[in-house]
Amino acid sequence: MVRLAWAVGAVLVLATGLMLATAVLRDPAQWRTESYDVVSDARVDVTFHVATDPDATVVCTVEALNESFAQVGVAEVTIGPQPERGSRHRVAIVTDQLAVTGAVTGCDRMPSSR
Repeated sequence: MVRLAWAVGAVLVLATGLMLATAVLRDPAQWRTESYDVVSDARVDVTFHVATDPDATVVCTVEALNESFAQVGVAEVTIGPQPERGSRHRVAIVTDQLAVTGAVTGCDRMPSSR
C-alpha cells in the first residue's frame, strides 16, 4: 500500500512538471519594464524589453496607473518577428488623468501564421 502511494505521488509530480514545462515552452515570451516617464497629465511613456523567439510575434499590454493603482491608460503593442531574441521598445500611453507609473503587465505570443 505504501509503495502504491509513492508511485501515485511520483506520477502526479511528474505530470505536474510536464504540464509546467509544456506551458513555458509554448509561450516563451519574457518581458520587463525598464523605465517610465510621466510626460504630462495626459501621457506617460514606458520603455520595456521583450525576449522571445526571433520568428515569434507577441502582443504586450502596457498600463498606466494613478496614485490609487487604478488603470488610467492602456496600450497594446505588437512586436515581431524580430532579427534577435531580445528587443527594446518605447510606447506613449494616452491617459485620462495623471498617471504616477507605467508598466508592462504581460506579453502573449500570437498563433503562428504558418
